[in-house]
Amino acid sequence: MDNLKRLGNENPILVLDIFSLALSKQAYLYEVLATLRKPKAKDRIRSFLSLLAKIVEEKKTNLIIKRKQIAGITGLSYENVVRTMSRMQKQESRRVRLW
Repeated sequence: MDNLKRLGNENPILVLDIFSLALSKQAYLYEVLATLRKPKAKDRIRSFLSLLAKIVEEKKTNLIIKRKQIAGITGLSYENVVRTMSRMQKQESRRVRLW
């Protein structure tokens, strides 16, 4: 703890950057956990895809994710993800493209 105090006195901007990074990681973890506790498959998938879209936009990159991976991450069965995604694509105006 003394080292952190000394570092803060010597370079306060670095310490603020460290705390900022830690808080952003904590906020990300909270979003992931909030996504996983949604009871409805549609809500869970939609929240997860929204979170992914935000990350991809921030990183300015492309991401290919399969339905099987979505199932594993969200804790849903593969069949449930396939059915839910099919319904979402039919009901919503913008198309979600997954392989």
